[in-house]
Amino acid sequence: PSRAGPADHDSTGGFVCRPAANAYRPDHVSLPGETLQEVLDERQISHAELAKLTGQPKKMIVEIIEGKTAITPETAAQLRRVLGIPTSFWNSLEHNYQELIALQRRERC
Repeated sequence: PSRAGPADHDSTGGFVCRPAANAYRPDHVSLPGETLQEVLDERQISHAELAKLTGQPKKMIVEIIEGKTAITPETAAQLRRVLGIPTSFWNSLEHNYQELIALQRRERC
């Protein structure tokens, strides 16, 4: 049996995008970096200090905060070690963000 979904095939075998009628569509997606910045602000930790504590370049920390770089599992482990926030939290935050972005892109086709 085939699965019903937001995409069907056209007569040439290509995909035709069609959003699911009852799909949840959030109107805002928070960047994982926004959450990281909130934690840093709350704890009064600078980007440079976090970079030093994690052993990562400051540029990478800034790019995570700006949403230009994803939080990798390795980075999540470093954030856990430095900030005490579970690796699973950072991994879930990044996964959920990427999933919602993918859904939004798919609906735009």
